[in-house]
Amino acid sequence: MRWPRLWLIALPALLPILGLNAWSGWVIFDEFDLAVLGLAAASYIGFARSWPQGALNALPCSAWTMLILVVLWQMLAMTRAVAGSDSLQFSWFEGYTDPLNAWRVSKSWLYALLLTPALLAAITESRERVVNGLANGMTLGLALLCAIVLWERATYPGLFDFSESYRTSALFWEMHIGGAAIDFYLVLATPFALRFLLQAATRLRWAAAALLLIVVTYVCLTTFSRGLYLGLLVSFIVICLLQKASGANRSSNSIEFAWRTGANKALFILLAIEASAILFGGTFMLDRLGASQRDFGSRLEHWTESAGLLKTPSDMLLGIGPGSYPAAYSKAYPARELPAGFAVRNDDKNAFVELLGPASQGRLGGLFGIGQKLLLEPDVKYVVSMDVRAAQPTRILVKTCVKHLIHEMDCRSRVAAVQLGEDWQHMVLPLPPTGGPIRSARPGWLSISLISPGRSIEIDNVDLLESKTGTSLLVNGAFSQGGSRWLLTGHRYFVPWHTDNLYLEATIDVGLVGLVLYLGFFLRALIGQIHHRASCGVEDRAILAAVLGALALGLFNSLFDVARVAFAFIILCILIAAWPGVSQNSD
Repeated sequence: MRWPRLWLIALPALLPILGLNAWSGWVIFDEFDLAVLGLAAASYIGFARSWPQGALNALPCSAWTMLILVVLWQMLAMTRAVAGSDSLQFSWFEGYTDPLNAWRVSKSWLYALLLTPALLAAITESRERVVNGLANGMTLGLALLCAIVLWERATYPGLFDFSESYRTSALFWEMHIGGAAIDFYLVLATPFALRFLLQAATRLRWAAAALLLIVVTYVCLTTFSRGLYLGLLVSFIVICLLQKASGANRSSNSIEFAWRTGANKALFILLAIEASAILFGGTFMLDRLGASQRDFGSRLEHWTESAGLLKTPSDMLLGIGPGSYPAAYSKAYPARELPAGFAVRNDDKNAFVELLGPASQGRLGGLFGIGQKLLLEPDVKYVVSMDVRAAQPTRILVKTCVKHLIHEMDCRSRVAAVQLGEDWQHMVLPLPPTGGPIRSARPGWLSISLISPGRSIEIDNVDLLESKTGTSLLVNGAFSQGGSRWLLTGHRYFVPWHTDNLYLEATIDVGLVGLVLYLGFFLRALIGQIHHRASCGVEDRAILAAVLGALALGLFNSLFDVARVAFAFIILCILIAAWPGVSQNSD
């Protein structure tokens, strides 16, 4: 490669946008896969020409052992999960109940191992440049995320509306079924914004860092995630303790940097005012805080049910397989079943979609369905046309909503009855005017869902038309390109997809053996940081704070079902365990 170390900045910087699945319809694979595999290929081609001596020794033998054991165990568990299915097929559009979901959940470990030699080769040349590059990449990625969130908040609820029950998701498409993708990314990236502030040597750099922290605070608070707040608190405490222990602030007493003390105090006051305005300037966070005890009780019940999936000693030790949780949980607890699903079928070379509704729970009808992202114009009447076929009479819900990923607003909906029949029925459904004023053209979704439980329906030739001009707005409405551009979409109900606990998630996926290996790897990484604490710079403190903050957030959220963020977490763990010039026998 011409710039062999550029990936240390570029990959973390682009991480918030390496997933455009809301537009592509992919679930198992995304742009993150392409980026990592491309980087790995380029790195190994470079290694074939020249391999730096002693690069692998930068990671101690015990850390190598733990990493390889975790990856091998994860791949073994993934193989068991895939081999246990009788419906394995390769498709870009496999879903959460398909065998390849095991790959989606497991790939972060394999990708981290794949890029470890490139990381160690760079560390051998200069560890300082590696941590600086990665820290700069994380800071740039955080700035990019902030810009996306400001656009999202301005486009949907409004920048200063803190009463609307709207939680930020940015371009983390993984959150279309809930989860904490943006939470984990923020807890990993925010310490690097603090590092930027602490290292600012000029007033201009300090001002830029302060501005970034002000926006980051806004972004973090508008997730309205109590788990994220806990993770950030842990990160902040870690950085403060390490700064104090290192005596890093002593130089601030010099005349040259005296201005920083007053500036930092003023920034702290400003951030406190900002936090108070967001948290108490609306009703949404107050409502969430008031419901904390009830929500924790529901979370405990969910954890208990999730742990109940481990029915045998074999399940306890080995797990039920990565990616198996949504299907297993839905089957074991019908009251909390998956609300919808879809698959592309073929009949006499004609492609169509089979859409499923909830198996038994009528209350879940219409919450989730198949959808496509599009731009909705104000004062435009829309008409939906499609061909349908049903083995049983059923009702469907067709609607367009102004919506980024989760929260719906300004919906136009139509309920229609589908009659029993073996032949295709053509339906034309004019949508009523919106229930609220659409301020301007905004991105939204067309969705089709089943209301009747225990039903399925076949759909083909779907189109959304502007009633006056007849302009077609959809892509791949005939499903000739498989599930391209179509994604499961819904709102309010996200229980069956996540365990909402990193440690329980690991136990269910890879068993107690896997959990012990996970914890051993994390502990070995932390020991490496403690062992070299005397030579730790501010970047290393930020990395340690990020890792510990994520482990704290993991008490209330799942991590490894968000591959790109889990990958960043694992790479940070490897980095704090790796030091140049360490002998393989130093352990």
